[in-house]
Order: sequence, then C-alpha cells, then structure tokens
Amino acid sequence: MQLERGSINPGESAIGGVGLSGTASKTASAFTYSYASIDPNAIITTGPGLSNWQWASVRFGWRGPVQRGQQISLWLLSPMVNFLLGFLRVGLIGLPAFRVFISIRTMSRPPALSAGTVAALLAILIFAPTVAPPANADFPSDAMLNELQSRLLENHDCSPNCASIPRMQIQVTPTSLVARMEIDAAADIAIPLPGSATGFNPVRVTLDGKDADAMVRTQDEFLWLLIPAGKHEALLEGALPQVDSIELPLPLKPHRLQTTSEGWTVVGVHEDGVPEDTLRLVREVTAGQKSNTSLQPGELPPFMRVTRVIHMGLQWEVDTTVERMTPNDTAITLQVSLLPGESVTTPGVHVENGKVVVSMPPSTGLVEWRSTLKIAPSIELKAADSTLWTEVWQLLADPMWHV
Repeated sequence: MQLERGSINPGESAIGGVGLSGTASKTASAFTYSYASIDPNAIITTGPGLSNWQWASVRFGWRGPVQRGQQISLWLLSPMVNFLLGFLRVGLIGLPAFRVFISIRTMSRPPALSAGTVAALLAILIFAPTVAPPANADFPSDAMLNELQSRLLENHDCSPNCASIPRMQIQVTPTSLVARMEIDAAADIAIPLPGSATGFNPVRVTLDGKDADAMVRTQDEFLWLLIPAGKHEALLEGALPQVDSIELPLPLKPHRLQTTSEGWTVVGVHEDGVPEDTLRLVREVTAGQKSNTSLQPGELPPFMRVTRVIHMGLQWEVDTTVERMTPNDTAITLQVSLLPGESVTTPGVHVENGKVVVSMPPSTGLVEWRSTLKIAPSIELKAADSTLWTEVWQLLADPMWHV
C-alpha cells in the first residue's frame, strides 16, 4: 500500500477512509476529520496579509465610592527615568540600615555583672538538677501495659488479603506438571489453587510434606485448599491432557514465578518473573511430527477477533481491539503481533518481542489499547498465521494523504 502527501482539490471531501476486512466491518463514514489538523509543510493560500497590532496594556483598579466628576491622571515615564528611580529606591532603603550600623558602633560596652549576680547564676546551674521531681515508676500501670499488649496482638480483619504467594515454581514435562508454592497466611483461610477441572487438574496436593485433605471444588471449577495461619509450602502434581494447548488460570497470582519446561512453551510470564492472570501452555511440535489432530471430546477452542483501526493524519495512530467470539467461561492468553513501527502507549499493556501479551480471565470479553505508528512511505498489513483469531483492518486517512 503506497502512501504520499497531497493537497485538497476543489470538491473533495474532508472525510477520508478506506475499510479493509475479510468480514463485515464498520463503515468509514462514522469517522470524521476537520481541517484543524493542518500539515505544517503544506502550502496553503490564506489571502491578503492583514496586520494585527498588539500594544502594551496596563490594568489598574480601585475600591470604594467614585464621584461623578472625579478624574484620574496618568504619568508616563521614560525608561531612563525609571532607571534613576530604581537607584533612588535602593538608596532610600540603605540609608536606615546605615544609620542603624552607625548607632551600634557608637554604643558603649554593657556594664559588667557583679560578683553576687555571678554567684547566683552558678548556684542555679549546680543545684537545679537536684530540685527536679523524681521519676514515677508507677506509670504506665500494669493495666495499661496489658491493654496495649492485647491491642498489639489481637487478630485484625485481613480480608481479602489474608494470604499471598511470594514465590512459585512450575516444572512442565511432556506428560505432567509440578507446581511448588510458598504461602503466607495471616489467618486460617482457604485459597484457590492453580488449574481448573477442564484443564490441569492436580491428582496430588501436599501441604508442608503431608497429603492435604481439607480441599473442596466450587462451582467455578477451582480447587480450594484450607491453609492454617503461618508460612507453608504446597506441592501440586498432575498429568497433562493430550492436547496442543492448555490454559492454566492463576486465581491467586504469585508475586514471582519461575518456570522450566520440556516439550511445552509457557506463555504469560514477564521477563522480571511477574505472571499474568492466566498462563498458556503450547505443545512444541518437532520437525516431521504432526500435531494432535485426533478427535477428542471437549469444548471448542477459544476464538478471537482482532480489529486494527489505523488513523493517518499529522500523526499516525492505531487503535487495536481484541474481542472474544466464543463464550467467556474460560481464560485465554495469546500474543498479538504489532505492525512495523508500532509502539504501544496505553499503560499496563505488556509487550514482549514485538508482540502484545493478551490475558483474558473468564469474566473478560474485550481488551483494547492505543499505539503510535511511525510515518513511512508504505504500510505492510499482513494477517498473522494463526487459527485463534481473525483480523479486521480499517484505514482512515486525512486528505493530506493519497492512498
């Protein structure tokens, strides 16, 4: 797609737009542009030049009654007169200071203290500490100390932050997954474990080296584990299903996550170890090996629609929307490639290796962000070779560009 700067011809409309889509999309008539965005390099005829004089103005005011016949006279002084008045003001200010300095120099020395006065001052300095009241050992009382201790040690309501996972390690093999978690609990509380009934379902859960028995699965398909107050270590083990990708929700997201994988690619962990709300495990396919294409019972894989709206004016911008097309009852994690020269400006959007990591929990159906696009003579729009989403492109160009 070749692009070049141009001018507005008589009769052309100030509304420009080209829609490119493999599916039905919004018409470009919903987007309008005004002539307020003018190309600074454009040569535009503005008509005859008219001078616009601007004079120095002085604003003054007063409070109180004003008589009908009262007049005000204004005196305009030249810059040289103002310069001389400035020196005069400095001299008038310095004159009182000079008089005070002369008065201090001419003052006589203060009279010396008598021997009796000196003796009285020494007696006050020596005997003053002995006159101080003695310390009272009865304060604070035992009752007050006990009350302060009970207030310090009482159990406060920590909900909903009674438990946290400072660190978590996940080890993935071609057929199984092992997760180790460090858990800090301020009170006896139940926490949701990673995984779900339709994805990774642990077959063994241990707490501090012993098999955990206080577990329950709720209607949201999460497995909950009862944790006593204190610091603990939990271990989860389970087999992985024979599928090409698995969504691993993290309902209680750890602060740091370390992963080691064999035969799988783990998506959803930042470079600093901070994970997304949901991890995605993609099975690696070696050369000459076919992916698992056998029919298996289960739900349909998630499917998305990626819409890119490219605004071409004095500055180029891209509005990207990722919309869930399947029911939002599962978590989704995918990577959407950016256009050449595109830089994301929306805060909180994680970009890794030129791709935006999109993480959708089950309750989210739409994710969007805004980017800036580097101005170039041409734009290459190429759909990603993925079966997880379809792309819709909308190109909205100002009249200064010929498309």
